Amino acid sequence: MPLLENASLENSEELQDKWANMIANMADSENNLQNQIFPYLLSQISIQEYEELKELSNKESAFRKKENNISQLPIDSRERRVALINHEIEKLNGYKLNLKEYEKANLTRLGLIRQLPPRMYIEEFSLDFEELQNRWYQPGIEMDVDDYGFRLNELGERFLLLCEVDLNTPSGANL
Repeated sequence: MPLLENASLENSEELQDKWANMIANMADSENNLQNQIFPYLLSQISIQEYEELKELSNKESAFRKKENNISQLPIDSRERRVALINHEIEKLNGYKLNLKEYEKANLTRLGLIRQLPPRMYIEEFSLDFEELQNRWYQPGIEMDVDDYGFRLNELGERFLLLCEVDLNTPSGANL
């Protein structure tokens, strides 16, 4: 009943479609989706937040595709080493969201995304052994708190699948 009630209260046509997909997927006993967190999550987000989650999911899919392509490269190749380094950097950077701070906080609160820690920049320095023995040197470290990214959690991925795909169709059967 709460699922139907929440769906009936939705004003956005786009989110009404998501409610319809969720109801259909949760009603099918073969899907074994008895977790009540999904209706709660959908009732807590706006269409802008949902669309940004979808965009983040698309970026994550492209990221995994790159990862798969890297695994196809010859193991000892320079191209593979460079691709692996770039891939690790991308993993640490995460993705920007086109949302207001309170919307990002809402998606984080719901556990659909996770915020990566801010980057730290350490000033480059060099000391010879004599200097190192005679004094303590503290490098300058800057934190760029505005330069962090977000990643989609597994809960976010499953939530989007449940809202987007009819799991009874062949394309949705692999959830």
